[in-house]
Amino acid sequence: MNPISPEIINQVSLNRSRMTEGKRVDDDHRDNADLAALEKVCKDFEAIFIHTLLKTMRKSLPKAEGSGWSRDMYTSIGDLELARSIAHGRGIGLGEVLFEQLKDKVQNPGFDG
Repeated sequence: MNPISPEIINQVSLNRSRMTEGKRVDDDHRDNADLAALEKVCKDFEAIFIHTLLKTMRKSLPKAEGSGWSRDMYTSIGDLELARSIAHGRGIGLGEVLFEQLKDKVQNPGFDG
């Protein structure tokens, strides 16, 4: 069994002190990452909502000539991309409202306000 050298003990102590000093910075970084993830989820939810609106509106239109499975599939894919583009651009405001409602829960997990 090899004895632990004093240099290793000093290095571990130094790393612990750096970790404690940097903990607040790490917490801030984690909070920013959590908020960015929340914002993305809110925009993705908005995209799903917009896609559902587009799909429902498209059902109300009369069937075009030559419509079939492949045309319906490509139309649905086009609607999905349009919905994502709208939501991740300016959006319709749903993502922003969700983000504002949920960001306090991410920043303060015990906060019930």
